[in-house]
Amino acid sequence: MPRSSFAERVYRLLLRCYPGEFRDEYEREMLETFRERLGEDRKVGWGAVVMLWRQVLVDSVLRAPGEHLDVLRQDIRYGMRSLRRAPVFALTAIATLALGVGANTAIFSVVHAVALRPLPYDEPERLIRIWEDNQSLAIDGFAVSVPNFVSWRERSRTLDLAASYTRGVTIRGTGDPVRVPSLTATPEFFSILGARPRAGRMFSPSDVGPNAPRVAVITEGLWTRQFGGDPSVLGRVVSIDDGAATIVGVLPEGSVPSEAEFFLPLTIDLATEDRSDHTIQVIGRMKPGVTPDQARSELETIARQLETEFPASNKGWGVTISTLRDWIVPEETRRALFIVLGAVCCVLLIACANVANLMLARAAGRSREIAVRMAIGAGRRRLVRQVLTEGLLLTLAGGAAGVLVAYWTMPLLRTWLPADLPRAGQTDVNAAVLLFSLVICVATGLMFAALPAAAASRGDVLGALKHEARGHTGASQRTRLALAAAQIGLATMLLAGAGLFAQSLLQLKGVTLGFDPANVTSAMMGLPDERYSAPGAAWGFYQRLIERLETSPGIEAAAITSSAPFDGGNTGQPIEAVGPSRLEGKSLQADWRMVSPSYFRTLRISLVRGDLFSGNRQADDRAIVLSEGMARRIWGDADPVGREIAVQPIGNFRVIGVVGDVRNLELALEPNPTMYISTARFLWPAMTLVVRGRTDRVQAGSLIQSIVRELDPELAIYGVRTTEEQIGDSASQPRLNAVLVGLFALMACVLAAVGIYGVLAYLVSQRRQEIGIRMALGAQRSAVIRSVLARGLWLTAVGVGLGIAGALGVSRWIASLMFGVSPTDPFTLALAMTVVTCVALLASYAPARRASRVDPLVALRSD
Repeated sequence: MPRSSFAERVYRLLLRCYPGEFRDEYEREMLETFRERLGEDRKVGWGAVVMLWRQVLVDSVLRAPGEHLDVLRQDIRYGMRSLRRAPVFALTAIATLALGVGANTAIFSVVHAVALRPLPYDEPERLIRIWEDNQSLAIDGFAVSVPNFVSWRERSRTLDLAASYTRGVTIRGTGDPVRVPSLTATPEFFSILGARPRAGRMFSPSDVGPNAPRVAVITEGLWTRQFGGDPSVLGRVVSIDDGAATIVGVLPEGSVPSEAEFFLPLTIDLATEDRSDHTIQVIGRMKPGVTPDQARSELETIARQLETEFPASNKGWGVTISTLRDWIVPEETRRALFIVLGAVCCVLLIACANVANLMLARAAGRSREIAVRMAIGAGRRRLVRQVLTEGLLLTLAGGAAGVLVAYWTMPLLRTWLPADLPRAGQTDVNAAVLLFSLVICVATGLMFAALPAAAASRGDVLGALKHEARGHTGASQRTRLALAAAQIGLATMLLAGAGLFAQSLLQLKGVTLGFDPANVTSAMMGLPDERYSAPGAAWGFYQRLIERLETSPGIEAAAITSSAPFDGGNTGQPIEAVGPSRLEGKSLQADWRMVSPSYFRTLRISLVRGDLFSGNRQADDRAIVLSEGMARRIWGDADPVGREIAVQPIGNFRVIGVVGDVRNLELALEPNPTMYISTARFLWPAMTLVVRGRTDRVQAGSLIQSIVRELDPELAIYGVRTTEEQIGDSASQPRLNAVLVGLFALMACVLAAVGIYGVLAYLVSQRRQEIGIRMALGAQRSAVIRSVLARGLWLTAVGVGLGIAGALGVSRWIASLMFGVSPTDPFTLALAMTVVTCVALLASYAPARRASRVDPLVALRSD
């Protein structure tokens, strides 16, 4: 007889659950029709299952609501009495479920806040982010030039566009000077996002006229923090770096996709703008009915037109767009979160398997009770429903406990989240998270109660009444063993994943930085234009600051730079070699830094050849220092010192030295070609100070604050952090992946060990008489232990095999999150197999030892 399909087995189970009483002749005929299908040589597929399931639902709906409620109340009361009579079973099941549901609820709260919660803007699906790119220069996702933006805005028929750029401003006149992130944007910026003021107004076209008074909008947080929530803040004039501005509006928090707290209108003067100067960010709103592909096609057409009209500045330049959601929450971030969610779902599945095993053991112990109830007239459907009700009661209790666990652990989870994780601050247990918890509670309750319910529906009444039932049927045993093997497989998958993430994190932390981050602190500051506009004034201030710091006790060196390592930077500057080179007339994209002469000494960046900056303004005016990788890409092994490069659009520079490669942006990124320009030539209004202390006990941040206040009491210092903290932030997402997946793998191993122990202990108890007979006939205790351990090892081998197959199956999904290790690394997979096998053996030993201590006389008398 051929083995029935899975669909046919589901079909038979539904038939058993079908009610025994019918309201009319039609229902009886339907049931007979369904049963005849099984008696014929017709294949029962999923279509028949759906038809039968629909008929079951229709029959349930046709029953009187009052009758349903009465039966439901009876089942709930019976289930609660049944659980009270078995407190150990109930508490164990609830605690196991609370662990799985709580972990799932906590992780889903993060996934919902970051990846699933709708963006707080009007019709966010129509919002896009636009960059420029140049494939010939290997530039992808670059800032936009102002004239190109104006051309897009004038010619586009599918988009409304707005431009902005970010910086920091120092607000003075409200107590101590405070530095806040600022955004300068065109008036359309807020209307495109649908941002509405909390008080006052947003920008209008009249705010960007040539003689328009300067206005500003602040966020509600800055209004509360800096101005005490004073309603009279509207119309107040505040002093900032380059003048003053009148506050005209207060913006609610989260109204714009930016961390800015101070907003200024962007005035565009095309007479002063250069098309080759890419400085602004652009967002757009697609008009109704327009798709992203249509918007991209139109922008590409406009870009080709601009390339024809302005070949000197626009040759090769095109556009790249993405939805605003994809820009705010990149695909890699979403993938990492969903992988962590998948890992915690595996923990929940293992927990469900444990509870299912507990309920199967409990059902086996109650088989005589169920047989008596069936003998006196209880319907199979009613018994199935009572078992399902008991399972749902367990999951609802476990789910409630799990939500409490998630709520209590939420503060700890927030501290683990990366600082740069988008919208991580919105993580909480809200209505959507509670609904998710309810759904998984009902789903898991039905899932782990389905097997005991099916066992109850096919009980052997006569056999159970004639004999003291042991519940040791072949089907029950196979089910319990299958559940245990599945637990081992899931635990193996999680342990392999945890090992891969841990190895990746170790590889990431072991990369060569190119500098020494120990005892280095950085701080940012901005010099106001009205007081430092004279030639050499800003450079003179920074020289005095560096001298004061380097003569302070505990300070080894200090320098200034446009950007410290791992704190962003200036990227994508096109350069060309002057004279023969390996570039063969093509451009090279390079990162760049403005640095003072002491920068290399402060960070201990090695000098490979040549010299460093001298600090003499005239000598350093056209001097440049290159990274070793950049020099090699341009001239190979030839000596670059004395050669020239053309930095667009600044001009030519002469190479005076070569330093070692430095990772400036992220640990996972190889060092980019980097060039260093002297601060004696260029200074930005906002610069970064880097200070190296002689020991880690030096409070460099406090010292910087005090010396800056002595030199200029109106300057604001912000962003004071150690370089090691910034490097740690770069590894925060890989660290979170490793910690969470490792924690879930540990939980999975513990739950799988409990599952193996429970299954083997149950099988030993069912084989107690057989073991007693074997020992009475001369079997040694060691042989009994080996037989139980062999069963455990067989179970482990099957589960580990499934787990390794699963780990290989998901390897392509986690490959992008790995660094320096293959997702199919044999060492990691072998280690996971070894650990799971050892855990399984330890879990198997206790039942094996108990089996070896069975007293033959007691075992034989017990029958």
